[in-house]
Amino acid sequence: MADGVPIRVVIGLRPNGHADHPDWTTLPLAASGVTKEDKEHLVKAQQIVTWVYDKASGHAEETADSPAGQQLGMLVVSQQFADEAVLTFPSLVTVMTEPEAQVFWESKGHAHMPEENIDQSRLQALKAQKDLLDSLQVSAQVKQENDSRIMKALDPDDAEPGVRRNTDKSWTEAKLRRGFGIL
Repeated sequence: MADGVPIRVVIGLRPNGHADHPDWTTLPLAASGVTKEDKEHLVKAQQIVTWVYDKASGHAEETADSPAGQQLGMLVVSQQFADEAVLTFPSLVTVMTEPEAQVFWESKGHAHMPEENIDQSRLQALKAQKDLLDSLQVSAQVKQENDSRIMKALDPDDAEPGVRRNTDKSWTEAKLRRGFGIL
C-alpha cells in the first residue's frame, strides 16, 4: 500500500482556452530525466492518485473557492513531490489535510457519480431470460437457479454483473480499493 500526500492544484486557462496545469517536469525530482519522456515518467512514478477535478465548479463557473477562469484539481503524490510542488508553485499548490481531501473527493471530484453503476443491458437480458423461463415448463430448480443469478446481479456488493457499488464515490472505499493511504 502506497502512502501519499493530497495536494490541491489551481488550474488556470491558457489564451487558447486549454487548461493550464503546472509543468511537473520542472520539479527537481524530474531533473535527472534526460528527455521530456524520461521526466514525465519520473513525475508519474511519484503520483499515487492522478487528477481528480472539481466537477462542481469548472473553468466557466464562479464559486467562492474557484473563480471563473480556474478550476481546482487534486492529486495524491509522494511526500517529495508535494514538498517540491509547493516550493515550485506556491500560488498554485497547497497540501491538503485528509479531511479536506475527503471533502474534495466526495463533494467536488465524485459528487456527480452515482452510488451504483447499473448495467442496463445485463439486467434486461436477465429479465428476458426470466420471462422466457417463466413461460416454459422448466423445473423449479432451473427457475430457482435463474432467480439466484438475478438476485446476485441486483446485489451491488456481489461480483455478478448487473448492479455494482461505485467504489470511487466514497473516499474511504476508494482508498481501500486503490490501495493507498495518507501520510
